[in-house]
Amino acid sequence: MAEKLKERLKELVGDEGRILEGDFERELFSTDIGEVPFASRLFETTPELVVQPKSVDALKKIVGFANAERVALFPRGSASSGLGGVLPTVKGVILDFSLLKNLSLEKKPLPKKSEREGNWRALKVQAGVRWSEIENFLKSEDFSLRAYPSSFFSTVGGWVATGGYGVGSFRFGHLKEQVESLEVLFPSGEVKTFQSNEAEFERFFGTEGQFGLVLTATLKLRKKPKRSLPRLAYFESCEAAFDFVRDLVKSDFKPKPYHIKYLDAGHLEEANAVLGEDLFAVKEAVLVEFEEEEEREEEREEEEGKEEGEKKEKEEEEATKFVEFATQRRGRLAEEHLANYLWHERLFPMKRSSGSKPTPLACELVLPLENAVPFLKAAKRVAERCGMDLQAESHILGQKGTGEGEALLILTHQCDARESKTYLLHLSLVPALTRLGLKFGGVPYGVGIWNTPFVKAKFGRTTLKTLKAYKKKVDPRGILNPNKFFAVRTKFWNFPGVVFKPLVFGPLVGAAALATPLFATLLLPAKEVVKKKDKKKEQREESVLERAVYSCVKCGSCAANCPAYLVTCEERVIPKNKLLLAKKLLEGTRRERGKGAGSEVTKSDSDKVFLCTHCEMCQEVCQNDLDLVAAWTELEKLLEDRFGKPAEEKVKEFVAALESSEDYWRLVYEN
Repeated sequence: MAEKLKERLKELVGDEGRILEGDFERELFSTDIGEVPFASRLFETTPELVVQPKSVDALKKIVGFANAERVALFPRGSASSGLGGVLPTVKGVILDFSLLKNLSLEKKPLPKKSEREGNWRALKVQAGVRWSEIENFLKSEDFSLRAYPSSFFSTVGGWVATGGYGVGSFRFGHLKEQVESLEVLFPSGEVKTFQSNEAEFERFFGTEGQFGLVLTATLKLRKKPKRSLPRLAYFESCEAAFDFVRDLVKSDFKPKPYHIKYLDAGHLEEANAVLGEDLFAVKEAVLVEFEEEEEREEEREEEEGKEEGEKKEKEEEEATKFVEFATQRRGRLAEEHLANYLWHERLFPMKRSSGSKPTPLACELVLPLENAVPFLKAAKRVAERCGMDLQAESHILGQKGTGEGEALLILTHQCDARESKTYLLHLSLVPALTRLGLKFGGVPYGVGIWNTPFVKAKFGRTTLKTLKAYKKKVDPRGILNPNKFFAVRTKFWNFPGVVFKPLVFGPLVGAAALATPLFATLLLPAKEVVKKKDKKKEQREESVLERAVYSCVKCGSCAANCPAYLVTCEERVIPKNKLLLAKKLLEGTRRERGKGAGSEVTKSDSDKVFLCTHCEMCQEVCQNDLDLVAAWTELEKLLEDRFGKPAEEKVKEFVAALESSEDYWRLVYEN
């Protein structure tokens, strides 16, 4: 993008948005939650500019300018997916929606008395609103969300674009079934509102911003449940666990479960490691969440006439009914407090013990429920041959048509990106597991860049043809999220991009699956070398800052709970981004002082790190339970030695901004 175009864009945005153009600021937007070492070699992953519009009018101006000048636009929320859906592929502009976060409660007609799930209110939210912010907004209301993603700090626009299944999907279905309408901005500058009964409405779910930018979504709400009632059942085998799940799905069990989740023995073993006690049985398990709901008026009158003893007797009767249902299917009920713990931890799916390797690899698939067990067995056989220790969990999605239901299966393996050979070897197995899932009737959950070869399998030939035609119609210049999703195009005249063509990719992945066990065997002797390196690390003792840097999974939980970010809206104060700066410093030091990655850090970048209250809020929501406050102390000392402290006036301005911010005091009060 020419300098003249950049200047014109800055003038166009003016005070209606923020523009980030510093080297480190732009680099912060060159990654997502995934760790793919070769991404920047294939694509122009660092944007030329990052624009954070403060209003829809500003966004319209930017899109109109980009369409006229053929400037690529890459929409971005919290970047909580790891498939490259938010990564730039060519020189262009990232549209960060983080400042578009208005929300308002709308009145709707009262439901019929016969409707248990009455939509009494709807919530209109802008795309940059986080799901956690919606939950906070609704605390004072008598309504709650129907379903929400397990990445609770992700944005509404992000979940519309990339996912749609999560906590509560068993009862309420896909996100598109919980949205009344979408407001979309097209590259032409036109803004259209689509109701849920319109044909085009569905095209914006799971298509990763290819057709237009979602401005607002109107979400259906429900009456807030009175109480959460989770139950955890242990099973001796994967087969027994899924037999129980299938029977529960097909039954007319009352009350109907709100959410059902399968956890393999590895997850419960990890939970014991996190807690530091062997509280959970290391067995296959199913977590079922029931809810005690607000009664309808006629039921409430009836309940008011009952004595407390009768109500308690009813609760015990329902609990006994579930115990009988589980035990008849070879299950054993766990203690209530353990079920409550796992339910509380549902929003921290990446939590790991301090002894785990820091870099997660994941494969996500939606499969027919009846094929879950055979796929899991086949996947674990492949993983074992390749020296991978897979953990599996699954959100049960309920029945679809006449089938038994579907399952969103998530396979994870803990790795260390610093062990480059082993990491790349195991990384190559992720698409192999996805390809294996296709044989069992599965489809990839997301697409992005890395799952583009499977896009036809996900949507089907006919639907994909329709989507491609729609793309040409609404984005003829191809400015929205180009060179991914439908087809990958890379640097170097697209020579590497040939690999992503299905006819080439399929055989390569098949070959990788066959060859990886051999390479894994060849690398086995290297484990002794790794052990020696680990001993050296123990002798050197990794600092608190180093451990935090290489254990951060970039989930973004900290951003939603950081007072400094809330007040300044400055990306460089977000805890996960401070750790990226620390990584550059540490790696720069190792490559001779002042050279390499560390030399790119500036005095301005350094000053932002000191805008921190050391309040521990980031530490409280950290999925890896990192000692972040101690890490900030170490990082500040490192920066002070190199750049000095920030000017006193800047710190005073920051403190004054905190003290005068209503949002800051609200956050402090809530926490």
